[in-house]
Amino acid sequence: MKIEEWGIFRLKKKLVYSTLSTLIAFGVLSTSNTASASTEETYKNATYNTTVEELKESGKIQDASLKNGIYSVTYNKNGKLYDVEYNGNTENVTINGKIQGNISYEYNPKSASNNSNSEISTYAAKPKSGYKYVGTMKGHTKTVTSATSLALNLGLLIPGTGWGINSVKALLVYTNHDIYKYIPQKYYKYDLYEKGVLTNKWYQYSTTRLYDDKKYKKPSGKAWTSNPTRIDLPNS
Repeated sequence: MKIEEWGIFRLKKKLVYSTLSTLIAFGVLSTSNTASASTEETYKNATYNTTVEELKESGKIQDASLKNGIYSVTYNKNGKLYDVEYNGNTENVTINGKIQGNISYEYNPKSASNNSNSEISTYAAKPKSGYKYVGTMKGHTKTVTSATSLALNLGLLIPGTGWGINSVKALLVYTNHDIYKYIPQKYYKYDLYEKGVLTNKWYQYSTTRLYDDKKYKKPSGKAWTSNPTRIDLPNS
């Protein structure tokens, strides 16, 4: 092989190796980006699979604010933060931006502006002294086998203490349900009140009413006002 041909051969070989190196590097980079995107998507999916009920049950409220009919709550669960937004303008409830289909939120300006003496939307007790109206949540319970099961269900869904069999009796009074037997799915509506937000004397309670229909036109029994319960902050 002549010197000129040998030089051209080496040049071509160098170009091939250079091209292969570039492709390999690009491939590794692309794989890395894909893995990163996949990890991020996995985390997002894990976040989205969390429900409001689960956050209320095992998370701790780290921050909360009410502004322009939007109630925002940040939960700390296992070291991760979840932003729950109750939007009174759209009625949507979201966790990290994902809409929760089983619950909605309303904000009643009349209840908020005339907090001390107005009747709340569930037509039960008036607000307790020092407490402010936060908003009205709506959703539905699960089908249960007894009043005890319903009380446990409501205790996870709705803030406040006192969710025992007596509360269920009040909620179901004048209905045809046997409290010791099968109770079908009910739609609930509750007004939330709180005071001492983000302090060690932060308390919430609710006034709840059950309905037989998702339009909330057919009440099931009387309304029930829970006892205030203290909200534990992560550092408390």
